[in-house]
Amino acid sequence: MPTDKPSRRAVLAALCAALCGCGTVHLKVAYGPSSPSQRLSDERLPRIYVDDASVTATMDIAMSWNRDAEWSPPAEISVRDALRAELARLGVPAADDARHADAVLHATLTECEFEMPHQAAPTGRVALALTLRTPTGATLWESTLTGRGRADHVWVDADQATAALSRALTAAIMQLGARLESEGVAARVFAGPPTPTAAARPASEPPVVRSDVDEPPAPRRARPRAHAIVLGVRRYQQSLPEADFADADARLVKRYLEALGYADAEIASAVDEQATKSAFEKYFEAWLPNRVEAGDEVFVYFSGHGAPNPRTGDAYLVPYDGDPTYLDKTAYPLKRLYSQLAQLPASKVTVVMDSCFSGAGGRSVLAKGARPLVTVSTAKDVPGSLTVLTASAGDQVSYALPEQGHGLFTYHLLKAIKAQTGADWDLRAAFNAAARQVAGTARRDFNAEQVPQWSGRR
Repeated sequence: MPTDKPSRRAVLAALCAALCGCGTVHLKVAYGPSSPSQRLSDERLPRIYVDDASVTATMDIAMSWNRDAEWSPPAEISVRDALRAELARLGVPAADDARHADAVLHATLTECEFEMPHQAAPTGRVALALTLRTPTGATLWESTLTGRGRADHVWVDADQATAALSRALTAAIMQLGARLESEGVAARVFAGPPTPTAAARPASEPPVVRSDVDEPPAPRRARPRAHAIVLGVRRYQQSLPEADFADADARLVKRYLEALGYADAEIASAVDEQATKSAFEKYFEAWLPNRVEAGDEVFVYFSGHGAPNPRTGDAYLVPYDGDPTYLDKTAYPLKRLYSQLAQLPASKVTVVMDSCFSGAGGRSVLAKGARPLVTVSTAKDVPGSLTVLTASAGDQVSYALPEQGHGLFTYHLLKAIKAQTGADWDLRAAFNAAARQVAGTARRDFNAEQVPQWSGRR
């Protein structure tokens, strides 16, 4: 008699029939820490109230097998209770309501998925977006926690699904303490929201400029397996000089990507106050890994200030809430970006940065009192799987074109792309054309050297 086990498709069908046909059966996803409690090291900890809205009482969990079979069983998950339990483990005092709290924590379960790969135990994946606000509603801190959990056996049943998802939820929640401590959240709470002069100072809007690149090219072939992150910061929360036209650069690059075949849902975009450090972490460390699969392509664009660490020579991207005096805590290091992108199973990853890292002006900033023209290399730590395009060399300044309303490099790169015809676009050819124009314009109009750099894969 045959002894083969039923196929995984048959198992899935049986599981669906067994559970979906019974309205009283739920997956009860529970938080279960696997290590002893460890109090945060801050001498003074804020009283935090976990918002009642942080409850996900019943929801459908997307369960997939080999992309073509899905099942959405109901699940009971209380993110609120999990957060309260973890905060208690960390020694953070609880508040009975928002009125008596130093801060209010709100959580949203942005992703909860159960996957059944071939010849491997099923896995669960959870993503949790956190926002810490003052009792009056001012945002103090944002972050995203992600976790994965694996079932005990290859065979699939409701217990295995519950185990995998519970372990994923636990893995995400147990990152909370490290995030609170490394990002100085307690100090932020007691310092209060940024003062109006820093956070809400009137923005000096640049004059409206029409450029010959502002109209994207004709639509090209669709790229259903392409994902992009587009970030631009012109004005900053701290008293930093503006990165002229960086917001306009990012908005236009997003429109070009859509014309070049990227689906709008696969382009994550943030400009100015939306482009915080937590947004960088969310998009690079959760949003992308949750989407990219083997053979996909990824495009990352940043326009805004870069900054060098004068002590180490490391380069950083400066988000909206970045402070060049505290780069390690408030900015996003290039080597961290490269490391995150290198872990993706994508077949092609491209990074384009219209910024500079010399600290000598243009699209770069430096800590007060530090000497400019720090020698940095944007090609440092670039994995072989990445292609990185930068607007200038590490010791040069990146300029903007006021008459075009865009960064010098972005303008010429988009102009070269727009000039191409055919169903596809050739980034290398566009870069070569743009690099010649940028170098010539910088010498002629600014009496300076700005030579765009291509690093990594050819």
